[in-house]
Amino acid sequence: MQTKMIAGNEDFFIKKDVYKTPMAAMHYHVAFEIYYLVHGEREYFIEDRFLRMGNGDFLIIPPGLLHRTAGKGADRVLIHFSESFLLRYFTKEALELLEIGEKPFAFHPQKEDAPFFESVIAELLKCSDEERRVFYLFELLFRMRCSRNEYTEQKCSDQRIGEIVQYINEHYGRITTIEQIAEKFYLSKFYLCRLFAKELGVSLISYLNMIKIRAACAMLEANKMSLTEIAACCGFNSASYFCKVFKKEVGVSPKTYRSESLENGSGLHMQE
Repeated sequence: MQTKMIAGNEDFFIKKDVYKTPMAAMHYHVAFEIYYLVHGEREYFIEDRFLRMGNGDFLIIPPGLLHRTAGKGADRVLIHFSESFLLRYFTKEALELLEIGEKPFAFHPQKEDAPFFESVIAELLKCSDEERRVFYLFELLFRMRCSRNEYTEQKCSDQRIGEIVQYINEHYGRITTIEQIAEKFYLSKFYLCRLFAKELGVSLISYLNMIKIRAACAMLEANKMSLTEIAACCGFNSASYFCKVFKKEVGVSPKTYRSESLENGSGLHMQE
């Protein structure tokens, strides 16, 4: 399964739908995402964490975190919002109370609190006024942090996956072959690839490339390094191979990505 980068320039959007696809590709967003599972069961793998979601669960995913979801289906609400959207109406000090930062946050309200959260979601879905939307959103996030959290985290079926993912996330710049990862965890290359695909639903090489390309995007946006330097920092054996992988994953060449990013500050180029 090919990984995807999802991007958008909108400061806020919300949608409710029934999700029947058995598995989504690995992807990440440039905005915060709130996933509200109205009904169903889904499994999330975010960076090196495994989260199983059920009826009434909320999940906040910060920007830039690689994740994928799987399961039989779900009646869900998705909310995407940028920090700048909240800052139009609230101070940075107020946003600090929400504790939305770099780590995912899973939340399940107490039974007596559930009607409040349902009503706020309903208001967000039908509201079109930006000022009302941002205040409903702030109230939703604030109450998640202030209310008792009934969510219980469950572990991934194979604990080695979390360790492998963490190793890749931290050392991608020095990883040039899958064999290096296999040797690190005393596994055969064949077994490692099979285990990784089984647990995450994506091939190991696709995941590794996604991590490398995500880092490369940030370097390209900074506009301080040559393509050869970026390729080396991200663990590619050559600039030409880096460009080939980048275009496959992002949809444009690194040079085009850099020029578009500098021109309009759009961030990730969408490839679906």
